[in-house]
Amino acid sequence: MRKYLIFLLIFSLFSCKNTKFQKKQYCKVCWQQEDLVLLEIQIPDLLVREEEKLYSIIKKQFDKYPDIRLELLEDWDYEMIAGNIKKHETEKMHQVLGVKYLLKLELKDFRASDGFDMLEPDKANAIYPTPRVPLNSTSVVAMTFMETKTGQDVFVMDLLTRSQELSQSGSDGSEYFLDGGSVYGTMKTGARRGSKYLLADCSCPKGKYIKWSKILQGL
Repeated sequence: MRKYLIFLLIFSLFSCKNTKFQKKQYCKVCWQQEDLVLLEIQIPDLLVREEEKLYSIIKKQFDKYPDIRLELLEDWDYEMIAGNIKKHETEKMHQVLGVKYLLKLELKDFRASDGFDMLEPDKANAIYPTPRVPLNSTSVVAMTFMETKTGQDVFVMDLLTRSQELSQSGSDGSEYFLDGGSVYGTMKTGARRGSKYLLADCSCPKGKYIKWSKILQGL
């Protein structure tokens, strides 16, 4: 048993994650110089360090476009209060603070796997009369990009990210299953790949990202 656990553990360190882009609105705007984007992460029960990590992942992609500034909306609390601006008053955010866009990240759905599962030969058939269904960690992250001046959503996409469960059969007929991923891990992958897609989709001339879309889904 030990050697199978070691085998699964080693491969779990390099576990793959697959992201599907469900595009609901292609980007209708083009990046301009000195565009200011504020990021709002709307994910309940997220730890502070986890939110900071998600922000750093997305900002790393935005830093590749030096003319675009990305900051956290919550870091603008003082300016919002000083200007008597509510979060829903996006046009006022544009006029008073010069904020061009709001980028919202929401967790729509998730499922956590068991992590590790072992089925002994005499119990496997009783528990799973039909073949065992993989229980991978998954998350659905909604990414919405809003133009503050008009209050319109100019880019909307759902990111379905799934970790890949690994399995190994033992010589005695036992089955070992290990998912090295996590819901938070899939969220990080979705945020990174989604921000790459957003940045490419809002670049002009329009359409130049198309030849890279399949590549982006695999990065």
